[in-house]
Amino acid sequence: MNKMKSLSLALIMLTASLAGCLGGETEILDEDGDGVADNLDLCPGTSVAAEPTEDELIDSDGCNSYQFDDDGDDANNVADLCPMTPAGESVDKDGCSQSQLDDDEDGVMNDADLCTYTPAEETVNADGCSQSQLDDDADGVMNNLDLCPFTPAEEIIVEAGVIKDGCVWSQLDDDADGVMNGVDLCPNTLAGETFDTDGCSESQIDDDEDGVMNNLDQCTDTLAGEDVDTDGCSWEQLDDDGDGVMNGVDLCPNTLAGEVIDTDGCTPSQRADDDGDGVINSRDI
Repeated sequence: MNKMKSLSLALIMLTASLAGCLGGETEILDEDGDGVADNLDLCPGTSVAAEPTEDELIDSDGCNSYQFDDDGDDANNVADLCPMTPAGESVDKDGCSQSQLDDDEDGVMNDADLCTYTPAEETVNADGCSQSQLDDDADGVMNNLDLCPFTPAEEIIVEAGVIKDGCVWSQLDDDADGVMNGVDLCPNTLAGETFDTDGCSESQIDDDEDGVMNNLDQCTDTLAGEDVDTDGCSWEQLDDDGDGVMNGVDLCPNTLAGEVIDTDGCTPSQRADDDGDGVINSRDI
């Protein structure tokens, strides 16, 4: 019986309590005063401005733009200059990572830019480098100033450096004959002379090696070892009697001027053998 009385009393008190909740006014808590009840407020510490700007307007969740960070980089949307930062990338005070910045404005982002201080207006490659920032042949002279962009590495070492234009000796043309020093067999060709692919003019070549250069040599096919005159001719290559037959093959070297001769340089009278000894007159002493 006592148990039944206790249960009845409890039911009466619960009913009275419910009747009070449903029948009277209920207080709604909104501690930050943003118009959104605390139990629904996703941003419970929102400051409410008397005349809010667009970014300070509060949405149905009790939040304004200053409290959102869409890309999760710890920079709120209003202050974030780079709102789509990839996850995990470190950002600066503006909410931007190196993959979102291009400090030298060359079109290549900082994280991929190998040359971060490219001068304005210079064209860059895929690495963000301009010709003034590259030295392809590693000679110490940047590409935009290098007149010899393919200097061999071994010559840079041998020559102990390069000249100001980025060229080593082999890449220069000291005698200005169009043939670089490195392959020029005649490095002192005079201006205006015609030269061959080796950079040599006729005044620098002695094809028959008789000691007389081609440009002065009247007999360019002198045989090795023969004595020559100042014109580069040996006795055999001369025509002392002026009959058109060189001394070396002239059987009659003393033919008089104007006489008719045969292929051996002899006149009929020089062909005669008056004493019948088998030696023609012109050679018979």
